[in-house]
Amino acid sequence: MDTEKLNVIFEGRLTGDLPLEQVKANLAAMFKMNGSQVESLFSGKPIAIKRNVDKQLANKYVTALQKAGAICKIISAEQTNTAAPPQNTQVKEKTPAQQPSSGTQQGASARNYGRDIVNLAVPADLSGLNMAEAGEILVESVEIQPEIPDTSGLSFSTDEKPLAPPTTTPEPKLDISGFSIEPAE
Repeated sequence: MDTEKLNVIFEGRLTGDLPLEQVKANLAAMFKMNGSQVESLFSGKPIAIKRNVDKQLANKYVTALQKAGAICKIISAEQTNTAAPPQNTQVKEKTPAQQPSSGTQQGASARNYGRDIVNLAVPADLSGLNMAEAGEILVESVEIQPEIPDTSGLSFSTDEKPLAPPTTTPEPKLDISGFSIEPAE
Protein backbone atom coordinates (compact mmCIF):
# COMPACT_ATOMS: atom_id res chain seq x y z
CA MET A 1 0.00 0.00 0.00
CA ASP A 2 2.74 2.40 -1.02
CA THR A 3 0.29 4.84 -2.65
CA GLU A 4 -2.02 5.09 0.36
CA LYS A 5 -3.20 8.66 0.90
CA LEU A 6 -2.80 10.02 4.42
CA ASN A 7 -3.97 13.05 6.39
CA VAL A 8 -1.86 14.92 8.96
CA ILE A 9 -4.11 15.72 11.95
CA PHE A 10 -3.46 18.21 14.76
CA GLU A 11 -5.56 18.17 17.95
CA GLY A 12 -3.84 20.94 19.92
CA ARG A 13 -1.36 18.70 21.76
CA LEU A 14 2.17 19.95 22.46
CA THR A 15 5.51 18.20 22.73
CA GLY A 16 6.20 19.94 26.04
CA ASP A 17 9.60 21.18 24.88
CA LEU A 18 8.33 24.75 24.34
CA PRO A 19 5.77 26.95 26.11
CA LEU A 20 2.33 27.24 24.52
CA GLU A 21 2.83 30.85 23.41
CA GLN A 22 6.08 29.93 21.65
CA VAL A 23 4.39 27.02 19.86
CA LYS A 24 1.58 29.33 18.73
CA ALA A 25 4.13 31.84 17.45
CA ASN A 26 6.02 29.08 15.63
CA LEU A 27 2.84 27.79 13.97
CA ALA A 28 1.78 31.33 13.03
CA ALA A 29 5.12 31.90 11.34
CA MET A 30 5.18 28.47 9.72
CA PHE A 31 1.70 28.72 8.22
CA LYS A 32 1.58 32.53 7.85
CA MET A 33 -1.53 32.70 10.03
CA ASN A 34 -2.93 35.50 12.19
CA GLY A 35 -3.67 35.12 15.91
CA SER A 36 -7.30 34.04 15.59
CA GLN A 37 -6.43 31.42 12.98
CA VAL A 38 -3.73 29.99 15.25
CA GLU A 39 -6.16 29.98 18.20
CA SER A 40 -8.57 27.88 16.13
CA LEU A 41 -5.87 25.21 15.88
CA PHE A 42 -5.98 24.85 19.68
CA SER A 43 -9.72 24.28 19.97
CA GLY A 44 -9.17 20.63 20.93
CA LYS A 45 -10.90 19.49 17.76
CA PRO A 46 -8.99 17.49 15.18
CA ILE A 47 -7.81 19.71 12.32
CA ALA A 48 -6.42 18.33 9.08
CA ILE A 49 -3.18 20.21 8.53
CA LYS A 50 -2.61 18.44 5.22
CA ARG A 51 -4.85 15.99 3.40
CA ASN A 52 -4.34 13.22 0.85
CA VAL A 53 -0.55 13.12 0.89
CA ASP A 54 1.86 10.22 0.63
CA LYS A 55 3.70 8.80 3.64
CA GLN A 56 6.96 10.64 2.93
CA LEU A 57 5.30 14.08 2.77
CA ALA A 58 3.12 13.32 5.80
CA ASN A 59 6.26 12.46 7.80
CA LYS A 60 7.87 15.74 6.70
CA TYR A 61 4.87 17.65 8.05
CA VAL A 62 4.96 15.75 11.33
CA THR A 63 8.71 16.43 11.69
CA ALA A 64 8.34 20.15 10.91
CA LEU A 65 5.42 20.52 13.32
CA GLN A 66 7.24 18.57 16.02
CA LYS A 67 10.19 20.97 15.72
CA ALA A 68 7.67 23.80 16.18
CA GLY A 69 6.42 22.11 19.38
CA ALA A 70 3.21 20.50 18.09
CA ILE A 71 2.26 16.82 18.10
CA CYS A 72 0.46 15.57 14.99
CA LYS A 73 -0.74 12.18 13.96
CA ILE A 74 -1.02 10.55 10.59
CA ILE A 75 -4.32 8.92 9.72
CA SER A 76 -5.47 7.18 6.57
CA ALA A 77 -7.42 9.60 4.38
CA GLU A 78 -10.17 7.00 4.02
CA GLN A 79 -10.50 6.72 7.81
CA THR A 80 -10.75 10.51 8.20
CA ASN A 81 -13.26 10.91 5.39
CA THR A 82 -15.61 8.25 6.77
CA ALA A 83 -15.32 9.26 10.42
CA ALA A 84 -18.19 11.23 11.91
CA PRO A 85 -17.37 14.25 14.03
CA PRO A 86 -17.39 13.76 17.79
CA GLN A 87 -20.67 14.51 19.55
CA ASN A 88 -19.50 17.80 21.10
CA THR A 89 -17.88 19.16 17.92
CA GLN A 90 -19.51 22.17 16.36
CA VAL A 91 -18.75 22.36 12.67
CA LYS A 92 -19.23 25.65 10.86
CA GLU A 93 -22.20 25.09 8.60
CA LYS A 94 -22.34 26.36 5.05
CA THR A 95 -24.64 29.24 4.29
CA PRO A 96 -27.79 28.39 2.30
CA ALA A 97 -26.14 29.70 -0.86
CA GLN A 98 -23.25 27.28 -0.34
CA GLN A 99 -25.39 24.25 0.56
CA PRO A 100 -25.39 21.52 -2.06
CA SER A 101 -28.75 20.91 -3.67
CA SER A 102 -28.87 17.34 -2.38
CA GLY A 103 -27.94 16.05 1.05
CA THR A 104 -28.94 16.96 4.54
CA GLN A 105 -27.52 19.52 6.93
CA GLN A 106 -25.87 16.71 8.88
CA GLY A 107 -24.25 15.42 5.69
CA ALA A 108 -22.68 18.83 5.11
CA SER A 109 -21.27 18.77 8.66
CA ALA A 110 -19.71 15.36 8.17
CA ARG A 111 -18.09 16.48 4.92
CA ASN A 112 -16.53 19.51 6.66
CA TYR A 113 -15.04 17.46 9.49
CA GLY A 114 -11.27 17.42 9.35
CA ARG A 115 -11.15 20.02 6.59
CA ASP A 116 -7.85 21.57 5.50
CA ILE A 117 -7.16 24.94 7.05
CA VAL A 118 -3.66 25.42 5.70
CA ASN A 119 -1.88 24.56 2.50
CA LEU A 120 1.82 24.52 3.33
CA ALA A 121 4.46 23.61 0.81
CA VAL A 122 7.06 21.65 2.78
CA PRO A 123 10.56 21.76 1.29
CA ALA A 124 11.95 18.45 0.10
CA ASP A 125 15.02 18.70 2.34
CA LEU A 126 14.42 19.67 5.99
CA SER A 127 17.90 18.75 7.20
CA GLY A 128 19.10 22.38 7.15
CA LEU A 129 16.26 23.60 9.35
CA ASN A 130 16.40 23.85 13.11
CA MET A 131 14.39 25.47 15.87
CA ALA A 132 15.96 28.08 18.12
CA GLU A 133 15.45 27.76 21.86
CA ALA A 134 12.82 29.97 23.46
CA GLY A 135 14.19 33.44 24.17
CA GLU A 136 17.20 33.01 21.91
CA ILE A 137 18.14 36.06 19.84
CA LEU A 138 17.64 35.19 16.18
CA VAL A 139 19.05 38.36 14.64
CA GLU A 140 21.76 40.42 16.28
CA SER A 141 20.57 43.96 16.86
CA VAL A 142 22.48 46.83 15.30
CA GLU A 143 22.86 49.95 17.39
CA ILE A 144 21.72 52.95 15.40
CA GLN A 145 23.36 56.22 16.35
CA PRO A 146 20.87 59.09 16.55
CA GLU A 147 21.46 61.84 14.05
CA ILE A 148 22.64 65.03 15.74
CA PRO A 149 20.88 68.07 14.28
CA ASP A 150 22.97 70.89 12.84
CA THR A 151 22.62 73.86 15.21
CA SER A 152 25.36 75.98 13.64
CA GLY A 153 22.79 78.41 12.24
CA LEU A 154 21.30 79.12 15.68
CA SER A 155 22.48 81.87 18.01
CA PHE A 156 21.59 83.33 21.40
CA SER A 157 20.48 86.88 21.82
CA THR A 158 23.22 88.99 23.40
CA ASP A 159 20.87 91.62 24.85
CA GLU A 160 19.15 91.05 28.15
CA LYS A 161 15.60 91.01 26.78
CA PRO A 162 13.42 87.98 27.58
CA LEU A 163 12.53 85.67 24.70
CA ALA A 164 8.82 86.31 25.25
CA PRO A 165 7.06 89.31 26.77
CA PRO A 166 6.30 88.85 30.46
CA THR A 167 2.74 88.04 31.40
CA THR A 168 1.00 88.61 34.65
CA THR A 169 -1.07 85.89 36.18
CA PRO A 170 -4.28 87.24 37.69
CA GLU A 171 -4.81 86.50 41.34
CA PRO A 172 -7.30 83.62 41.73
CA LYS A 173 -10.68 84.58 43.10
CA LEU A 174 -11.58 81.89 45.60
CA ASP A 175 -14.72 82.01 47.72
CA ILE A 176 -13.75 80.41 51.03
CA SER A 177 -16.53 81.98 53.08
CA GLY A 178 -18.19 78.55 53.52
CA PHE A 179 -15.13 77.09 55.21
CA SER A 180 -14.34 77.27 58.91
CA ILE A 181 -11.47 76.12 61.06
CA GLU A 182 -12.28 74.05 64.12
CA PRO A 183 -9.78 73.00 66.80
CA ALA A 184 -8.61 69.38 66.54
CA GLU A 185 -10.07 67.01 69.11
